[in-house]
Amino acid sequence: MENVPEVRLEMQEAIWHRMRHQAGKTLERFCQLVMEAERDLFLGCGHHERSDVRRGWRNGYEGRWLETPFGVLRLRTPRVRGTERPLRTLLFDAYARRSRQVEAAVEAWVAAGCSTRAVVDGMREAFGYAVSPATVSRIVAKIDTELALWQRRPLERSYRIVWLDAKYGCVRKRRRRPRRGRKRLAALLVAWGLRHDGREELVDFQAVEGPETYEAWSAFLTRLEGRGLRPWNRWDEQLEMIVTDGDAGLEAACDLVWPTVPRQRCVFHRLQNVARRLRDRRGKKGTCSILFGTPFAKGRKKNFQIPQFSSCAHLNKML
Repeated sequence: MENVPEVRLEMQEAIWHRMRHQAGKTLERFCQLVMEAERDLFLGCGHHERSDVRRGWRNGYEGRWLETPFGVLRLRTPRVRGTERPLRTLLFDAYARRSRQVEAAVEAWVAAGCSTRAVVDGMREAFGYAVSPATVSRIVAKIDTELALWQRRPLERSYRIVWLDAKYGCVRKRRRRPRRGRKRLAALLVAWGLRHDGREELVDFQAVEGPETYEAWSAFLTRLEGRGLRPWNRWDEQLEMIVTDGDAGLEAACDLVWPTVPRQRCVFHRLQNVARRLRDRRGKKGTCSILFGTPFAKGRKKNFQIPQFSSCAHLNKML
């Protein structure tokens, strides 16, 4: 009886492996039937059928395989001859060796920070097969190309409000030698915008080595301004406000690029700064939220007088 959990786990793994295998076989038969129907519609007649509207003849099959989340499908692609154009199935792209779902899984793993070896091991564990490291690199190269095009898109429509902030993390710089590089501190400069139609979207981002500086922010904002993010555009849409965390380099860069646009200090960062200095940690976020939500707290914070609570002794000074 001591081995009951291990036996149960083995049975569960065997059952799910069998179910995945059967699902792959079912999907394989379904794809084969769909491709046969596509060839009948393409030729204008069925198998062993005489017709005056025939547009070509069958020419056997061509073997191929397709990697899917249900395993590797071994398909027989129908071929034709005597037609004006080749037969292309709608199930997958021409010369494709894996489905879009598999590539999306690889992209998600890479975006989560997994290494190439971790992606290969994860695919082997999840799908029962693994792609080569070169395939992972090619998929990542496609993402880099699409990302470069997205970061060069013109910003024709303006935004009502733009939030600017930096997120810190570690990146691994590539080396020429075939070994892993060292981790380095990097800052991700992010611009998030509220459009005039009420939708929010990511405007742009850029990773820089080390902490956020005036030079990094000025280059980032200048690039946004060159792509069309200006105080006014040709549709008379105004950039009404810029929200920052109060970083000195960011404030100086905003003065350089958008000197006439009003700016506001992010309330979330204000609450963080206040809560970090409170001696009484109990209920500090709720207390600060109530204080910032009162009518007296709106407007100029330096003239706002708060009773001297034991947990908020230095709140006036911090505001």
